[in-house]
Amino acid sequence: MPKVVFRPRAEKDLFAIYEFIAADNSMAAIELIRRLRQFCHGLEDMPERGLRERILPQVFAFWFSSGA
Repeated sequence: MPKVVFRPRAEKDLFAIYEFIAADNSMAAIELIRRLRQFCHGLEDMPERGLRERILPQVFAFWFSSGA
């Protein structure tokens, strides 16, 4: 079964996203990061879930939520 691993660059990006949102609403920032991590780990069990688009040969963009 595939395993999701957050590389250092991804962790840095998540923290930057958190900081940007937390400047206005820390609880919303925490919740978004929690949902992003939950979605990513969900790909371990269901790698085909969600809407996705190939943006590079080995890179996909995923849409995990229809709302903010």
